[in-house]
Amino acid sequence: MSDHPAPSSSSRSIFFSLSLVALAGALAYFSYALIRVVDQVPEILEQLDKSSQTVEPITSQIPDVLATVNKVNASIPNLLEEAKAYRELVPEIMTEVETIRATLPDVLSRVDAIDTRIQEVSAQLPLVLKTADNAAATVNQTNQTVKEIAPLVPEVLDQVEKTRAEIPSYLSRVEKVVATAKDISEEAGKGAVKGVLKGIITTPFDFLASAEERLFDRFKGDVNITQEDTHLVTESIKVLLSDQSLSRKTWSNDATGNYGHVDVLKRYQGSEGKCVSLSMVIVADGEEESLVRDVCQDDAGNWAVAK
Repeated sequence: MSDHPAPSSSSRSIFFSLSLVALAGALAYFSYALIRVVDQVPEILEQLDKSSQTVEPITSQIPDVLATVNKVNASIPNLLEEAKAYRELVPEIMTEVETIRATLPDVLSRVDAIDTRIQEVSAQLPLVLKTADNAAATVNQTNQTVKEIAPLVPEVLDQVEKTRAEIPSYLSRVEKVVATAKDISEEAGKGAVKGVLKGIITTPFDFLASAEERLFDRFKGDVNITQEDTHLVTESIKVLLSDQSLSRKTWSNDATGNYGHVDVLKRYQGSEGKCVSLSMVIVADGEEESLVRDVCQDDAGNWAVAK
């Protein structure tokens, strides 16, 4: 049995009436909501139509999208294999990175050295530019000189052609001089001379035949000087005229005991051509004879005693 008293009939009537009022309110709100929904149905239908129009193109593209997805799915294993291969290369790449990192200090040191060298070169640039300017000025001066000389080239070439045409006649003259010198040498070598040196002296350039008397005309004395002594003096002169680096040539004759030397006092350019000043010393029978003579070379290459 309950401790609460049973409700009276009036109370039940009140509760029932309230329930009916609440039910009526609920039905009224439902009706209002239904009316609102009914009012929005055309708009909802319009939105559905628009959605259908938007969905249809998308729906038509679904097969292509699915095909693309299938292709992507088919390529995934290959991509995974490539990713695996790349992952296996990572240790090697890291090793190379470490190696490069280890070499960085040396590279930076070299860069610093290069930078220092560049600064040094930059400091020298003004001198280099000045030298270049001087060189350019020299080139310009040379070009100017060439321009001045260029008009003379035809004349020079003409002279060369004339000289070339005269060479055969010069060769003929040289052959005649050589033949004449040979005959004179053969005649001069027949005996000894006393007190005065005689004999034609020949060199690779050939002395003129008239040089013998003038070359030795100041030797004096009563000593006997043989043709062999004269030949030795001649050879000494020949060597000195042939080799400009020599300044003295000594000689001695074991057969006669005579000896001497020839010295180059100076080499110079005279009015007669290239000239050499010679000092000749001969010691024969204990007596010394000396003489200084200048010899010059003419245009034909022959040597003669200077006037």
